Amino acid sequence: RYWEPEPLARPQYHGPMSPQRFLLAVGLPTGLLIALLLPPWTGYDELSHYSRSVDIASGSIFPEESARGTGSLVPAAYTAGTDLVILNYRAGRNPTNWDHIRELMALRPDGREVFVDTRATSASTPVAYLPMAVGMAIPVAAKASGIVVLWAGRLTSLVVYLGLAWMAVRTAARFRWTLTVAALVPLNLALAGSVSPDGLTIATLLAMLSIWTR
Repeated sequence: RYWEPEPLARPQYHGPMSPQRFLLAVGLPTGLLIALLLPPWTGYDELSHYSRSVDIASGSIFPEESARGTGSLVPAAYTAGTDLVILNYRAGRNPTNWDHIRELMALRPDGREVFVDTRATSASTPVAYLPMAVGMAIPVAAKASGIVVLWAGRLTSLVVYLGLAWMAVRTAARFRWTLTVAALVPLNLALAGSVSPDGLTIATLLAMLSIWTR
């Protein structure tokens, strides 16, 4: 007979807080605060990633290549919101004041489109934008205001990130608390709570490390 090693048993935690519970207890409220309170379009390269995600949600998988360069066509109302954000900042007002939010909510598509240079986003596969694009699909189709589309993309990105991170921690045979801490690093949560392909990339890396421990 050939000797077969016994499968590694997952560590059992009998205390009140397992690593995966801690991940959700800390990551979910913190991620929600980031997604909803981070000033619109101020995440890392968020305007470019946002425009690319809107383009994919509208059915264009790859950026348009033309004489204008490589980019995406998005409703003019969506890019006009960034001007309001800048004016609000220059006025010294709180980025989450309700008057400012109402102004952004009033910016709805009217049929006009603008070209946004999204050449840099070509470095990422369209798959990395799918979580945001799926979350944005219904608001984009309903011609919702740009900030609603942004929130939808951020929240979907956060949910997918935390879901993959939870699965990684849950199935890891070793280093479960290490994976949990890595998932909760503030920079990682900030990327997960904004419109960026980096959140999915980090979550995928955590999943690969989880498989490696087995």
